[in-house]
This record gives sequence, structure tokens and C-alpha cells, in this order.
Amino acid sequence: MRRVPLRIGPAPEPPPKPRPFTVLAKLRFVSPGLPSDLTAWYSRHEGVGLDGSAMHAVKLGKLAEVQPVHASDLASPSEAAEPRYEGFRGLRIAVGLSGVPIVYVLAGKLYRFGTVFAQENASRFVLDTSHVGWLARLARDEWFEWGLARDRWGELQKGKAQLLRRHFERLNGTGKSVDPPGEP
Repeated sequence: MRRVPLRIGPAPEPPPKPRPFTVLAKLRFVSPGLPSDLTAWYSRHEGVGLDGSAMHAVKLGKLAEVQPVHASDLASPSEAAEPRYEGFRGLRIAVGLSGVPIVYVLAGKLYRFGTVFAQENASRFVLDTSHVGWLARLARDEWFEWGLARDRWGELQKGKAQLLRRHFERLNGTGKSVDPPGEP
């Protein structure tokens, strides 16, 4: 009896992580009032929704769930009166881990128009400078927002963690706590 060597190939790829949105079968009309990039996105997509039923690390809001955000939603009344919050307006477009709100900036001195940031407790953390850029990075990161899970960067290959650190330092400055706890 002749033995045939068993050939073992590479391990199969894990199934892709589910996207936090669906692609609509046909274009839909989106009422004026949203910025053009959000209008274009929501005319072709629907978020999974902000409720807790979807098993996603980031939950993109459904069009009907996109809500205005003002300085009083981000800060204490005394802090919201500070000049840096003057004229701030944004839209809550998603939630991250543990329900952390993710906001798209419409106006104000805090960040430039189109910036996407997360409001973690009393601090803000910029995730990207545009909605399109944020979604592209989320897709590369398999729909996981590493900016909200900096304490889990040890799970990543070193090169990936370094890329994320540089990305978030560029957006938030080196003075912001970008490194995971215990990292230099």
C-alpha cells in the first residue's frame, strides 16, 4: 500500500466581520440638511442602528437616528461656556464600545468641519478627519474601532499597533493619551 503524503495548506481565512451597515438595493432620497458626504453615504446605506441588539464593535446609526449634538451634550455647563465650545454643532452618527457616542463635527472651534470623534467620559478622542476616511480605516480594521480600545493594542501585531499609534498621534497630538496603559 502506497502512502500519500498529506498536504496541509494554509489555515482557512476566518469569515469577514459583519459590517455595521447594509447596502441598500436602490438609492433613496435623503432630505437636505446633512453634509454632502453623509447625504451620499445614507442615500446608499443604512446603519445597523444604535440599540444594543446588533453585535458590532461600532454601530452606525440609522438615518433616523442621526441626532444633533451641542456643546452642552459634551461638557459640563461651565465648560460648555468656554470659548473653545463657541458655536459647536455636531451629529451623533454612531456609538462605539460601551455606547460611547461618535460625533461628526458640523461647526465650531473645537474641531474642523467633518472631523469624527468619540466622547469618552469627559474627554474627546479624534478618530479621523472625515467620515469617508473613518469608514475606510474601520473597513481595514475589520469594523473594530481601535481608537476606543487602546488598552487592547497588545493583541495586535507590533507593526499594526505602531501604525495606529502614529495615526492617532497625528490626529490628537502627542500630549493626548494615545498609548495603551503601561506603554511608553
